[in-house]
Amino acid sequence: MDKVLAVLQEYPAMRVGLSSHTDSRDTYDYNVKLSQRRSNSARQYLIDRGIAPDRLEIFWFGETTLVTPCPDGVNCSEPDHQLNRRTEVAILEYINPPKNP
Repeated sequence: MDKVLAVLQEYPAMRVGLSSHTDSRDTYDYNVKLSQRRSNSARQYLIDRGIAPDRLEIFWFGETTLVTPCPDGVNCSEPDHQLNRRTEVAILEYINPPKNP
């Protein structure tokens, strides 16, 4: 998140989306709530360091968008499960202001 913070500080006209995900090892409902808390936590981390809340949009997906083939009932390694526990950052908007001559 420190790298995201640095980019947002360097480009004050940028808005980003924070999309959080979980592995599939708990219930669907629990994982949705967990990914929501994960997104809120990432957003709050940036706000606490001076990023305006209106520059941050959050999304949460629980276990619906796994990056490894580890859905419910499939035995996977811990590293595979870890890859599914993540917050992705996407640029939603960036307006490059004209430079002063």
